[in-house]
Amino acid sequence: MEIEEIVLCTWEDLAAIVLATNIPESVNIEFCQLPQKFSDPPANGTVLVLGYPYDQAIVVEKSEEKDTLVHKQAAKSDGFLGEVVTTSKLLSGFDAERHFLVKFYPSHQDGRPQGYSGAGVWLINSDEGAAGIWNADPLLTGIETHGYEKSGLLRVVRSNSVRLFLEEAIPEL
Repeated sequence: MEIEEIVLCTWEDLAAIVLATNIPESVNIEFCQLPQKFSDPPANGTVLVLGYPYDQAIVVEKSEEKDTLVHKQAAKSDGFLGEVVTTSKLLSGFDAERHFLVKFYPSHQDGRPQGYSGAGVWLINSDEGAAGIWNADPLLTGIETHGYEKSGLLRVVRSNSVRLFLEEAIPEL
């Protein structure tokens, strides 16, 4: 797949990778419709944070190229359930209109909150499908962009800000 463009957000720490439309049929990719996959965060509920934290990357190959040692790494996915929290503390860069906070619960000892930057934050959709059977259909509620290590909190860009950026950056959505 070819990258057609990388669009950077000027008012938030977000970027969008626009793929070329000539995706071969052999590539097994299915895209979701964005308006159906966005949600507001719960006021005092739990969200699922799924990402590829850098402290979980593993070296899969070492080589030397022109007197330079090259380490190729593989990203390992990780996730946790965290509570949406409110705080009266002044946190650098936090704006309650555009962000919300999630308590960080590392899945391993020494896990660091900064490693989840860019992770999707999902609301578990509790709607039941046909015949009352629960279906896995999480709703994107934001993108994690910053970790406050001392407080153990993550700053998440709300889905409405993510949607606004995507609509401005890629009008054909």
